[in-house]
Amino acid sequence: MDINQSPLKQIYSPQGIKRIQKSHFLVVGIGGVGSWISEALIRSGALHVTLVDLDDICASNINRQIHALENNVGKLKVHEMKKRLLAINSKANINMYEDFFSEKTAENILSTPYDYVFDGIDSLKSKCLLLAKCRERSLPIICSGGAGGKLDPTRIQISDLNRTKNDPLLFRVRKELKRSYNFPKYENKKFHIPTVYSDEVVYKSPSETRANACSLYGSLCHVTASFGLFMAGHVLNQMANDI
Repeated sequence: MDINQSPLKQIYSPQGIKRIQKSHFLVVGIGGVGSWISEALIRSGALHVTLVDLDDICASNINRQIHALENNVGKLKVHEMKKRLLAINSKANINMYEDFFSEKTAENILSTPYDYVFDGIDSLKSKCLLLAKCRERSLPIICSGGAGGKLDPTRIQISDLNRTKNDPLLFRVRKELKRSYNFPKYENKKFHIPTVYSDEVVYKSPSETRANACSLYGSLCHVTASFGLFMAGHVLNQMANDI
């Protein structure tokens, strides 16, 4: 992709585009939210992106994950995402960690000096660990709330992590960060972590039970994609305009 031929130069200043191109982005979790973040970054001029995930693509991902296709079920998400991103811009530098973010992998993954981290994790333990580790390092991070069980993309917004509502995942995240990672315990005191979430009340299908936790909340492409694009847009606009 040649930036000189791209409409980006009609939106962002040359300095803003250069800053995006020089920045190194880390995307942790390449699923319904993270795959769209990755896509938006590369299509917006980013040249340095690191992807982290150990999951493989399954048929149930096809309804909402941009790299999930019928012909690549069973293949690793990071491999398929890298292949897709390089097809968009062959000059991009795409790194991969075929692993989950955990206590064992955190130091290695975060050893690179990233400019911004995107949290696309839906596991409580790993999500809290990533947020806490980034806070320790004063590493900018943007957090994703739970997109499952949400139907209306117009309810998506951004706020500080400690000021979100109607998000069961983020409720548990806040509780764990305060209990285990010494985050501020006062209600509504800022964590200084921008968070994209929907204030829509979660929809639970009557046919779904906790016995089948994987499908407790259904997910829709127009919601998960909007989460990812919202996150990428917030960071890219900030980088391009904060010169």
